[in-house]
Order: sequence, then structure tokens, then C-alpha cells
Amino acid sequence: MPTVWDETKVLEGEIGKFATIARRSGDDWFVGSLTGNERKTCTIDFNFLAVGADYSATVYSFDPESESSTKVKIEQMQIKASTVLDFDIPANSGLAMQIQKNL
Repeated sequence: MPTVWDETKVLEGEIGKFATIARRSGDDWFVGSLTGNERKTCTIDFNFLAVGADYSATVYSFDPESESSTKVKIEQMQIKASTVLDFDIPANSGLAMQIQKNL
């Protein structure tokens, strides 16, 4: 995880309730979303990505059915600037995403 960012975008949020933030380092983006005391459906519009480019995303999210001790589900998906995805995030939880531009 980078410690210096080239760009930061707040995608959505309400103080004390939820937040979704995207940060870029070089060609890679990192997205994080956190909830407060209530569950939230997080809609992420990837229009901050470069138009015409294809990206691979690794999504880390809470999954109570996961066999891992951390209950984290890891998914791979292909996205682009026109992609819009919804994620249901439980209360007091979150998700993280690393997005890399395909070469």
C-alpha cells in the first residue's frame, strides 16, 4: 500500500455514517468504504478511471460464510470507467479494493 498519493477523491460520505474514498498512486487506484452503526449499500461509479482503459480489481469484503479466520472474501473482477457496482456493506464493516490498469 502506497504512503504517498497522486490523487484523492471522496466518492460518497456522511460524517459519522459512511464514507467511500478512492486514492491513486501512479496508474493504480485504491478504494475503501466504511460504514458506521448501520448497513449501507455502497454504489461505486468508476468514472474516475481513464476512459478506454481496462482494469483488474481485487475486492476484499466481509463474508460471514468465509472459511478464513478473518471472514474476508477476495474477488477478482474486470472493470472500466463506465462500470457502476453496488456493494452491500454490513454495519461497522467495510470493503477495500485495489485497481490496476491492464497492460
